[in-house]
Amino acid sequence: MRNPSKVIEHGFIPNSMYLSPRYIEEYFHALVLSPSTPVYIIHDFASASTLGEKLLRVGKVEAAFEIEEEKLEEYFKSRDMIIGISAEEFAMDYNYDVHSFYLVDVRPLYQSKEGHVQGADLIPIRELLKLKHEFEPRDKVYVYGRDLDEALIGAFILKRMGALNVRVVTDPFEKFFEYDIPIVRTVHV
Repeated sequence: MRNPSKVIEHGFIPNSMYLSPRYIEEYFHALVLSPSTPVYIIHDFASASTLGEKLLRVGKVEAAFEIEEEKLEEYFKSRDMIIGISAEEFAMDYNYDVHSFYLVDVRPLYQSKEGHVQGADLIPIRELLKLKHEFEPRDKVYVYGRDLDEALIGAFILKRMGALNVRVVTDPFEKFFEYDIPIVRTVHV
C-alpha cells in the first residue's frame, strides 16, 4: 500500500508482498493464501488507513494490522531491496547483453496484443504465483508490467521464489517504444 517509488528507494520487509490499491481487486485473492493469513498493511498515505477495515468487513481477512511507514523501522529491523530502472536504462542493458539476465513480462495475456520485448517470458502474475522455478543467487531478473505497481507485484513474487538480483522497470510498457528495444507482436489464435 506504499508509494511504489518509496518501496524502491527505502526497501521493504523480506518475504512481504507489495499490492497497490489499483490492483487490490485483481490480485488480492491470488496473493493472500487464506483468510486466516494475517495481513499487515504498511502505508504512507491517509486513504489506505480504511483499507484494513474494508478487508475485515468484506471477509477477505480475519486480521489486518496497519503500520504507518514512518514507524516501520520500529517494527522490522531487516530490509530487502529491488532495484528500479527506467526504460532508457533498461534499453542500454538490453542492447549491451540481453543474454545475461531473465526478462519477465507480468502483464495479463490480453495486454500482449500490444507486443512484448523480444526474449521476454510472458508470465502473468496469476501464472507466476503457480511457477515452481528456483533462481540461483547470481541470476539477474528484469521485470516489467503495465506500470510500476504491477511490475513491483511481479518482482516481489520473484523475490519469494529466490531471485535476489531483481530489477523492475519503473516506466510503463508504452515507454519502451521510445527506445531501441525490439518489440514483437504475438498473434493469439
